[in-house]
Amino acid sequence: MEWKVKVLEKGRVTIPQELRGRLGLKKGDEVKFLLEGGATRLVMPKLEEDVVERTKGVWRGLNLS
Repeated sequence: MEWKVKVLEKGRVTIPQELRGRLGLKKGDEVKFLLEGGATRLVMPKLEEDVVERTKGVWRGLNLS
C-alpha cells in the first residue's frame, strides 16, 4: 500500500487518516524516521517498547544447558 503526502511549512507532513488508523496512532504518539540505504522507515517506538515489556522474564526459569 502507498500513500502520497505533501511536505508543508516547517517540514510538516500529515500521516493519512487510514494509515494512522491501521497503525493505531493517536495525537501525542511519537514516531521515528530511519534512513536505510535508499529507503526511509517510519518506526513507532511505543511498539518497540511493548515488545520488550511483553517478553520481559520470558527466559526466566528455562534450562538452556
